[in-house]
Amino acid sequence: MIKGVSLGETEVFVCKEDDPSNPTKWRLGVIDSLAMSEIQDLITVFEPDSSGRPDAPTKTKLCLNLVRTEAVRHGLRGWENFVDSNGAQVPFKTERRHIGGKMVDVVCDELLRTIPYSVVSELGERILAKNRFSEAEAKN
Repeated sequence: MIKGVSLGETEVFVCKEDDPSNPTKWRLGVIDSLAMSEIQDLITVFEPDSSGRPDAPTKTKLCLNLVRTEAVRHGLRGWENFVDSNGAQVPFKTERRHIGGKMVDVVCDELLRTIPYSVVSELGERILAKNRFSEAEAKN
């Protein structure tokens, strides 16, 4: 039996390398299937050669880092105990973006830029995993 994803559901996630005595708690949500389709389409990019020769090779790029970043942009729902370089708490803010045929609230770019890349990568992987079957579900 396949179960639908619960779009309002969130989980609290702590990064592997965070200080367990005082961690940042990231609130992660599920990305709807239409938005996930657009994000997944970012993985592979084909670029025709600019010379215009018909026999020129097409360049192919794999954009896995971009996909993780977009997953965080769309799947991060908040945080607790995230501080700036001076130790001040960073308030969570969103902005409106168009994806999957609708306007959605996403983490604003200003804040997304302040999250260390390794954290964005780990959060992105976890958010993407929330939209996949678990091993137990795949066996059914």
